[in-house]
Amino acid sequence: MTIIKYIDLFCGTGAFSHVLEKKDYECVLANDMVKESQLIYDLNYGDNKFMLNDLNDIETKTIPKHDILCGGFPCQPFSIAGKQLGFEDVRSNVFWKILDILNYRKPSI
Repeated sequence: MTIIKYIDLFCGTGAFSHVLEKKDYECVLANDMVKESQLIYDLNYGDNKFMLNDLNDIETKTIPKHDILCGGFPCQPFSIAGKQLGFEDVRSNVFWKILDILNYRKPSI
């Protein structure tokens, strides 16, 4: 049986991981830049796959091979509840990093 591997970007406390782990998929990287998220994620999963860092500061080639890229992309720059600065908001710059990861690793999903 082939194990499906995934990365969980902007993972927060692990909602995507919660669902995917129930399908016996394997998380090869979880990432967020909020320390409190890491504390809760580690309590939930304790698997040391969490990387506390700004996604833009992680070298793309160090991100493990994976079949699925998922993530709760920061919506504040685009939300009607926010200032709607879109790509002028520095938080949205991670969009380009996601494209870089997709182009480099070419996950199927």
